[in-house]
Amino acid sequence: MYHKTLYIYQSYHFGGHMQEYRKTRHAVFLVTYHIVFVTKYRRQCFNDELGERLKSYCTDYINRNGGHVHAIECDRDHMHIMAELPTTISVAFFLGSLKGNSAKFAQREFKDYLKQFFWGEKQSLWSDSYFVASTGGVTMDVIKQYVESQPTKKRPRGRQKKDRG
Repeated sequence: MYHKTLYIYQSYHFGGHMQEYRKTRHAVFLVTYHIVFVTKYRRQCFNDELGERLKSYCTDYINRNGGHVHAIECDRDHMHIMAELPTTISVAFFLGSLKGNSAKFAQREFKDYLKQFFWGEKQSLWSDSYFVASTGGVTMDVIKQYVESQPTKKRPRGRQKKDRG
């Protein structure tokens, strides 16, 4: 994926902590997004190992391609990401690439495990849709705290169904 080198341009105080503008040759910007990817059919397929590997892969992918991850976490059937994305590429294109590449990574690394959740020749990890919102409506600390709270100790990723008997 095409990306330009980013430089930290200037810091300013916002919402209780310092924010940094990013700079390319022709732009100065600070755009942070809250992103949610959902698994196909809301299958609860993320265990601790797959969740951690996907978080690591997605963080590396975003950082390699000119972005910066502030927070990332998985629940059983979805992933939250709070990140700055490069402004040189459309958000839709970047997220489509991230979803496609992370799905290929998961299929390559966890093929046997994922067979129990998905079927057919072309096994898709992610739903076709996604959620994305700029974080300007609330402070970054609030969103970061929310993303990092997925999952909690009270509601761990591998939660069990309650016995109703």
